[in-house]
Amino acid sequence: MAAISELLASAREQAGLTQRQLGAETGIPQASVSLIERGLISPRASTVERWLTACGVTLQLVTLREPAAVRSAPRVTEEPPERHPDDERHDLDWASWMS
Repeated sequence: MAAISELLASAREQAGLTQRQLGAETGIPQASVSLIERGLISPRASTVERWLTACGVTLQLVTLREPAAVRSAPRVTEEPPERHPDDERHDLDWASWMS
């Protein structure tokens, strides 16, 4: 997979823009455009969006797989576990406790 710097440089070149022209259209300084394209600094998401918009490219993010934390989280469709009757004695009545 290509690095973001390569993708951004390619989008700019395919749009027929110089670094200076891209900077003028997006407000991104030409020096920053150069640093981003060389992979020396990482652009913010908002910078990527402005850059691609100026190049006539639509940005679409797609999740390829769920992070481990999401995969292991209980699903909303699952029923909550049954409560044991003894659990109720441990519940706090916050309203009366705070008074």
